[in-house]
Amino acid sequence: MYRWKTLWLGKLSPTRYHTTEEEIRKTHPEAVRIEGTLVVRMVPETDNERTPLHSSPPMPNK
Repeated sequence: MYRWKTLWLGKLSPTRYHTTEEEIRKTHPEAVRIEGTLVVRMVPETDNERTPLHSSPPMPNK
């Protein structure tokens, strides 16, 4: 996902959010991608992928 420049009040202005090209083109076909703003979001899809994200390391025995 990138940030984009869209036409706003007669000039290109940057978006405040990141979005895909598919989504931005629905409302702003003139949008220009801002290079260097790529954000990759990894979304776990299965329970096995989610578990490591919420697991705590084991407590050491004392």
